[in-house]
Amino acid sequence: MAVAFSLRGSSLLRAVFVRVGLRGFFGVMVSMQMMPVGRMGMVRGLFMVAAAVVLGRLAVVTGSVFVVFGSFAVVFSAFLAHRLWRG
Repeated sequence: MAVAFSLRGSSLLRAVFVRVGLRGFFGVMVSMQMMPVGRMGMVRGLFMVAAAVVLGRLAVVTGSVFVVFGSFAVVFSAFLAHRLWRG
């Protein structure tokens, strides 16, 4: 009996994960309230704020990547200069 349970354990686990995930999703959907069409302007404004934050962070990450590559170039050139001077 333990062998039969272990053979179908992965499918049982998968079924439990799917059921728990769907129960959570439908639980959230049922508990949501309807929003009047006139209030959608506030949602659009919040999306604009979120977009501004994401773009600002993207600029910071891009700048950090350039700093890392610039530092790598300095270290690599110092390594090559050291190898050339050594002979």
